[in-house]
Amino acid sequence: MINAILMREFESPVFTKTKSWLEASPDHVFTLAVDELHSYRGASGSEVALLLRRLLDRLGLKADSPQLRIVAASASLDADEAGLGFLEEFFGVDGSTFTVTAGQPKELVSQPALSRRQILDSAAEGTLAARAAELSEAVTLACFAPEENRYRAQYLHTIAERLFEEEDTDLEGLSAVFEAIGAGANTSVPLRGHIFARVLSGLWACMNADCEGVSEDRRDAHRRVGKIFGQPLSMCDDCGSRVLELILCSECGDVSVAGYVLALPDDAESLSATPTGVLGDAPGLVTSRGRKNFRWFWPSSDENPVGSGKPWMTQSFNVSWSPARLAKSGILEIGVVEGANGWVVQMEGKNDAGFAPAVPTKCPHCGQSNRQTEEFKQGQASTPLQGHATSPAQATSIYLRQLPRTLGSRPEDYRTIVFTDNRDSAARTAASLATRQYGDILVQMLRRGLAHAAEMSIVDLLTRFSVDTASLTAQEQAQATHIMTTNPALFVAVIAHNNGNPTLDQAAMIEKFLSEDAGGIGWGDLRARVETQMIQLGLSPAGSSMAAQSFSGEPWYTFFAPPEKGLWSQASAAVAAQAQDRFRGMLDDELARQIFDSGRRDVESTHLAWFPVVVPPGQISPMTDELGAQVLASCVRMLGLDKRYEGSWSGGNPETKAPVAIKDYLTRVASIHLVDLDALEFWVYSTLRDTGVADGWSCNSMVARAEFVSLWQVQKFGSVLDVASTICRDLRAFAPTRVVRQLILSCSRY
Repeated sequence: MINAILMREFESPVFTKTKSWLEASPDHVFTLAVDELHSYRGASGSEVALLLRRLLDRLGLKADSPQLRIVAASASLDADEAGLGFLEEFFGVDGSTFTVTAGQPKELVSQPALSRRQILDSAAEGTLAARAAELSEAVTLACFAPEENRYRAQYLHTIAERLFEEEDTDLEGLSAVFEAIGAGANTSVPLRGHIFARVLSGLWACMNADCEGVSEDRRDAHRRVGKIFGQPLSMCDDCGSRVLELILCSECGDVSVAGYVLALPDDAESLSATPTGVLGDAPGLVTSRGRKNFRWFWPSSDENPVGSGKPWMTQSFNVSWSPARLAKSGILEIGVVEGANGWVVQMEGKNDAGFAPAVPTKCPHCGQSNRQTEEFKQGQASTPLQGHATSPAQATSIYLRQLPRTLGSRPEDYRTIVFTDNRDSAARTAASLATRQYGDILVQMLRRGLAHAAEMSIVDLLTRFSVDTASLTAQEQAQATHIMTTNPALFVAVIAHNNGNPTLDQAAMIEKFLSEDAGGIGWGDLRARVETQMIQLGLSPAGSSMAAQSFSGEPWYTFFAPPEKGLWSQASAAVAAQAQDRFRGMLDDELARQIFDSGRRDVESTHLAWFPVVVPPGQISPMTDELGAQVLASCVRMLGLDKRYEGSWSGGNPETKAPVAIKDYLTRVASIHLVDLDALEFWVYSTLRDTGVADGWSCNSMVARAEFVSLWQVQKFGSVLDVASTICRDLRAFAPTRVVRQLILSCSRY
């Protein structure tokens, strides 16, 4: 890192100002600190030593300068001739000028085993923390390794056995000891715990669906792979069949496999779990592996992939599904029809298809796909089909999100420092943490707002707002203000109703909202609640990106009213209005991402809420209004899950041709209910357009609708049949397993 800083021009002021500061007074001393000094040996140590010389030269410091102070820490440096010689060679400073200090190990007296029962009783009484010093020494003695004649880290169960000399069920006694040490005022010996985690590098599966290694309780007619392994193998250790890497769709959970290719005569291929060439040439992520060396296979003999028989274009490549037969030995034959037990993806184009991604960009089972960029031509795919590898950055993010929940409730309890030797990894981790933190908070606010809507009456909210604004929470005030702004007629009707003199139209309006608004919340109202809560937390409502932190060079918060007077000076109304429009547009995009989240984490799949579309009265429909409303809601949900809404990558290009997923869904609905497919598709398209929900199979901005409507209707789910009946609006294969899918298709609603 120092080497990079020394070379970058924009970092120059750091060195220039430091040098000027040193020249300003001989009393100014520059301190150079080096940790883990003993690790800088050999070639890498020489490189660091020369780098430090460059740094000192840049600052104008000589090796014998009185303005240079060096502090170093090492676990294995002695104050003998060899140790001083190493210091002189590494820092380029006379070794006699160093002072080596070494701490003295604390003498600990052997103690008898602790009584587990007594420890637990004292912990229950709240008196165990008074023995913190004694307990810390006992734990330290339990970490002593006689064979090495030194103290070293030990497993928790080993420490428990040595402390109590009896079984410590669930480590209950050891946990009480650690809690007492942490809560004690005095600790004789500081202790440090180590948590080691091994990230998952992938999952692999036997190609024999009838594999003997699968337990009976996990066998069913829909299983397409055999025994699962946590590491790549050539053959299954139970049945001897080929083992390949397991691939899952993050949207529907569908299973496929993939393997490295060894070309055989007659256009056949042999697939294996490990590369047939140099191991270092194989990218770690399956989405980065090219078709030349890697082959994907979808085991399915009873179902065709979505869009089969209809090639599609992806980044100048003509892509299509092709039937294939994969033997248990791993031999793959492509293009066969008789005896085919699955499908592969084939590509043709001007560019070499061998460098294109091996994994298809859309799921053959649910049809979900992602947008592709120019990186596709270099072998990088954006696809819901993923392996099971976990990156260190993902693991770190999970640890940091969980630590505050386990270390304590106060900030001083769960303060955490994360460091890494890799600068790129540190940057990715920091960005990921900020994004995930914002997403976590947004999800909580979103769900809280939807849950609150199930219990709140809009008329009651406006009544309380008109009588006593102070009685409302900040979120309720924001929602009421938004309703009053977007629907002033309703607010006037509420006041007239409370005064006992509403007109007939006003009374009808009140009655309409009293009967329809329970359980629903308008998009703008939901956004207003979230925005207010974000500001109270000191977070930009627009997200964690750099663009969300400022507007025209000013911090984001200056464009909003402070939650408390005097916290900051607010920008002028005209400038604030422009900034708020921009930030609220970004918040709309973030809300849409969470509402239509991938991996079946959307609000409908989690049984929280759904998007109703009311069929306009008097409209000629090919089915009943109730059934038509369900079909419309299903189509809106599918458009959202496919990211076809304003602000998304595919939302700005309205199309008149129905997406494949919706086309397949409407085909099934038309077949089941005996209606004309073309008439049904035209009715759905025109109704979504006329109601302002969508434009050309792309959802409009949810906040562009001036009238206040019940946009999100919370559903209460009861039995399994109720759940299946509710989610069966998406007949396109919502469920991750075929068993549940068949249950859905058999529901009485369809």
